[in-house]
Order: sequence, then structure tokens, then C-alpha cells
Amino acid sequence: MEELIPAIAQVGFPIAVSSYLLIKFQSTIDKQSQQLERITLLIETLMKRLEK
Repeated sequence: MEELIPAIAQVGFPIAVSSYLLIKFQSTIDKQSQQLERITLLIETLMKRLEK
């Protein structure tokens, strides 16, 4: 918390908020990326089966 106040003063409020949200939601973003990869593989598999 002590590092947050100087960061806001130096880089501005929008950048500080954006950084906080990125750190806060990074695990959610990673999980969504993994799920998108999984869905892509499933769609590719289904397309191959439909082509037969």
C-alpha cells in the first residue's frame, strides 16, 4: 500500500488503476486463455470428424 501512493502521484491515476486491475485479474485472464485454447482444439477436432 505504501508503494501505491507514490505510483499514483508519479504516473497518474488511470495508469495506477490499470496496473492494479491487470495484476488483480491476471489469473482470470490466464484461465480464459487456457479455455480458449481448449475450445479451439475441440472445434478443430469436430471439423476433422465432419470432413470424413
